[in-house]
Amino acid sequence: MPPKKAPPKPTKATTSKVPAKGATGKTAAAKKPAASGKSVASKAAPAKEKQNKTKEASKPVREWTPKDDAAKKIQTMVRGFLARRRLQRERKRKEEYEQQMEQLEKEAFTKLVRMEQEQAEKDRKKDEEERRRKREAEKRKKRMLEAAFDGDNDEMLNIISEVKELDDQNDIGTDSIGLALRAKHELDIIDCEDANNNTPLSEAAGGGHVDTIKLLIERGANPNSQGHFLRTPLYRAAFAGHMEACQTLLQFGADPRIYASDGQTPGQLAVFTSSSLKCISVLQCIKLEEEIAGAEADYRTWQKKTIKDAEAELEFVKMECEKARDKLALVSSGQTSIFLRYRDTNYVDALNPINMEKEKLRLALLGSLRYGKPLVLDMHEVDMFHQCQVKFDEIMPGLTDDIMDKSILKDDVFTKLIKDGDGPDYNKNNFNDLRLSHFLFVIMTKNPFPDDELIERTYPIRIHIPV
Repeated sequence: MPPKKAPPKPTKATTSKVPAKGATGKTAAAKKPAASGKSVASKAAPAKEKQNKTKEASKPVREWTPKDDAAKKIQTMVRGFLARRRLQRERKRKEEYEQQMEQLEKEAFTKLVRMEQEQAEKDRKKDEEERRRKREAEKRKKRMLEAAFDGDNDEMLNIISEVKELDDQNDIGTDSIGLALRAKHELDIIDCEDANNNTPLSEAAGGGHVDTIKLLIERGANPNSQGHFLRTPLYRAAFAGHMEACQTLLQFGADPRIYASDGQTPGQLAVFTSSSLKCISVLQCIKLEEEIAGAEADYRTWQKKTIKDAEAELEFVKMECEKARDKLALVSSGQTSIFLRYRDTNYVDALNPINMEKEKLRLALLGSLRYGKPLVLDMHEVDMFHQCQVKFDEIMPGLTDDIMDKSILKDDVFTKLIKDGDGPDYNKNNFNDLRLSHFLFVIMTKNPFPDDELIERTYPIRIHIPV
């Protein structure tokens, strides 16, 4: 292309001002005063605009060439390429973000399950420790009562020492409060009772062991405690004919005027002599025989009434079982879980995050309804009922209640679970009433103490497999 020619520069007209004849410089300056800087700038602006317009008018118009078309296409393609790359990056970032959020949800769910397991383990250990402590306390009571009846003072002192050592292990102090607690614990073992409310002092009195009676009373035992048939230690000593034991009890404040359930007092039961204690007359024996006969008659009447009540209760339980046969909560062993897992059931592991996904749960429930299978929810030893309820309600609000009260079997309820992408097998017309009637919802747990709400809303069955 030939080089562009520069446009001709406009020529400026030169003007000169000639002062008027006969006018001096002074008078000329007086007639035409000099203009200020502001007025000069305002006059120069229109002149510059005029020059710019003249330059623009003199510039030649550039024509659009094929190279310009090529440059435009290249720019369009480059911008499109950059936009596609940016879109790919944004999509990749979105996928990574969604994967990260999904991973965080799974980790949070796993953490929640682990926390529930740890809490369940802590509660189990706490309950076991409490049961162990109660068993040991019952064993100490039994040993104390047996030692008192046998007059084994050394064994009784050993048991009292065990109580003191247990207080030391529990860090009970030696201040006023600690001493009071220690005294209470010692008195609890001194005045412990068996199933018939008999105390060690009553057992020692029945065995006639004077040294044991003194040991117990000196350590705070109640000499007027009433045990089986409201009999006091003095009554049992008199009944067994132990004169020295009766004298010891009387010295330590035993009251001979307390009546037993047979209407007699220790004073009426025996007569003291200088050498021995003569017990229970013939008339009293006859009276006791009559009381025994009356008690046997009352027992037979009570037995008949008890059997009748038990039969009525059995019939009631059978009726309740018939009502609740369709909803089961199994407190089971591990073998039960394995058995149901490999039966023709839809098995859902509550501790498996994959099984507890929203879509997995929906398909498991829908398949159980479609083919009439039991839906088995295995919670293992963790109380996961509330978490599972939340998961079911995420699929459809109120789904848990619909499953528990069998409202899910209605056409206008279970059809809400069907989606367009589920395939022809889950078409509404393929669901029939016969298979729907076979639907069961089974909850399995190894927790020996399930949630009260779960027990209230289901029919619990405890499965025990002998080893």
